[in-house]
Amino acid sequence: MLIDIFGSLEPSLKGKIKTLTEFVNAEPYIKYYYDVDGFEVERVFYKNRQIDYLFKLHTDAVGYYVTDQNVQNGESKTILKFDKNRNLLYHQGRLIEYDENQKSIKESLYYPNGNLEEAVNYRYVNSCKEMETICYNTQGEIWERTVIKYNKNGNIEILETYGADRLQTTERYTYDEKGNEIRIDKINNYDDCLLDENIFEYDENGYLKFSSHYDNKHNIGGASYYHYELDNYNRILTKIATDEDGELQEQQIYEYDEVGNIIKEIETQYYSEEKTTVKAFVIEYY
Repeated sequence: MLIDIFGSLEPSLKGKIKTLTEFVNAEPYIKYYYDVDGFEVERVFYKNRQIDYLFKLHTDAVGYYVTDQNVQNGESKTILKFDKNRNLLYHQGRLIEYDENQKSIKESLYYPNGNLEEAVNYRYVNSCKEMETICYNTQGEIWERTVIKYNKNGNIEILETYGADRLQTTERYTYDEKGNEIRIDKINNYDDCLLDENIFEYDENGYLKFSSHYDNKHNIGGASYYHYELDNYNRILTKIATDEDGELQEQQIYEYDEVGNIIKEIETQYYSEEKTTVKAFVIEYY
């Protein structure tokens, strides 16, 4: 639902969500605030039920910028900058450039000595995006490069990882006719052998029902089976994940308002009999 950096909601949620509050083990953790355009304007972090620090949106002649304020000591720093079209220009030292069509084409991150630390280049081929990330050491030498190729639906198709001198691994993503991810194969390019594979299966409603991970000897390294309770509109009320032995891994419970908006999600992760983590998300709408 939310992106990692301070920014916009998914298009289908813009103008709908006013606030989203995340709780961990019944304690408030983060609260997100959005304007009527779906743009995040404030993010508040809590510790022991007190505000610890916050991200806040401001405006200037260029566009917008976001400050990170430590409430305890009053220190504040700029962590993000946007232009007037709300394109991200700066993210914690990373500079972002756009072409004339407002498509991102380059990101640059520098070491304190001024040498380039990481460069991300975006290319667009026949409506498909490619992303190349090049990582440098402090002497300016390339130590890793990754290339991600997307299909026309915007889904990852191929992810290639290069060392300093050659291609190391390739990940290939496969989708069904509905666009659901059904398989990821990771290849070791040194000897052209399969490193591991991930398999996904879906039910008639398009909900994930099975996921598994296999190593290069096809030994299963982990599997999850998903079970759902649906309402009359095929909306999820409860989602439960179990392992191959039927042991509970996680559970999610959803509540909706009278028009079908999710207003609460409770997620319980079971690591052992002694350790569980409960997350809750409470949503307010305009």
